[in-house]
Amino acid sequence: MPMNGSMVYLYDNDQTNYMVIFGEKVLISYRYYEVTHDWIDMAFLKEFYQSID
Repeated sequence: MPMNGSMVYLYDNDQTNYMVIFGEKVLISYRYYEVTHDWIDMAFLKEFYQSID
């Protein structure tokens, strides 16, 4: 497992969650998920952020 990755905080009312992206693996609120069929990169994160802003 890599020792660094991009971290994104998600806020919703009184709840805070996070995503840590390691290329083909993502840690979302204490659970690991495998990314299939694509990669989560900075371009995706920027587009995702702009869509929820």
